[in-house]
Amino acid sequence: MIISPIRNRMRRFFAARAPRQDEAELNLRNVYIFFSRGGALFAALLVCTFIAGINYGNNLVLGLCFYLASIWVISLHLTFAHVSGLQVALKHLTLTEAGTEGVATITLNNDKGKTSRQMRLRFYYVAK
Repeated sequence: MIISPIRNRMRRFFAARAPRQDEAELNLRNVYIFFSRGGALFAALLVCTFIAGINYGNNLVLGLCFYLASIWVISLHLTFAHVSGLQVALKHLTLTEAGTEGVATITLNNDKGKTSRQMRLRFYYVAK
């Protein structure tokens, strides 16, 4: 399949860029912000709005497009600022059998003096 080489290349990239360890401080090297389906739909809306603004020569539509794009970029920046400097540590991990759920105890510490709110952690493990 065509996806397998891409997946292997991505695994090598992430393994070299952020090796596995029990403690990590989130910074520019190990924070990756990916768009959700809603974000991809928003990007498609921006492209359509931009094309319509150019096609019809309407400066108001182009202004709306640039305004929405700036909100999108600012949200990316604020997302990174929200998690940068956060320290994540794996404290305890239970041993389980294959196919069953395991329990992991994780601590999040923020020494920057600002609060980190509305965080959702999601973990995936893909067997080799």
